[in-house]
Amino acid sequence: MAEEVVDARGHVVLFEGAVPVISVTKSGGVRRILRPPVWGRVEEVQFVCGATLDRVSVTERASTSHFEAIVNQVSAQQLEWGCDTCSKGHSSHNPSCSANLGVKTFASREGHLYDIKTRQDLGKWTRDILFIKASKTGLGTFTK
Repeated sequence: MAEEVVDARGHVVLFEGAVPVISVTKSGGVRRILRPPVWGRVEEVQFVCGATLDRVSVTERASTSHFEAIVNQVSAQQLEWGCDTCSKGHSSHNPSCSANLGVKTFASREGHLYDIKTRQDLGKWTRDILFIKASKTGLGTFTK
């Protein structure tokens, strides 16, 4: 279900979840837009990528071995600290975050996906992610 949001210019932007898809100008002109997903609109993060600690929010699951997702790259600070279970930015109030526990991150194997809640290693996955311009949030597909 699409959601309408009016931007600062008065354009109506239609979102499919966190992904902006269509913009309507004040004069009624309609155009498809290619903008990165809005990480703040993501409701749930399911996975963390090994070694990079990128966060993954599934948007469409085709099968148990293939899905589409929104991927957010963590900040250099989060990566340095080993912040691994904070779904958005680092929170010093998250009792399961390795950075807060003062231990090495569990999500250390390159190319592996980990369940962000249970810390379970889900094995090696191939990922293909499109980051638009300098955005740290992109659209990706994951295949096992």
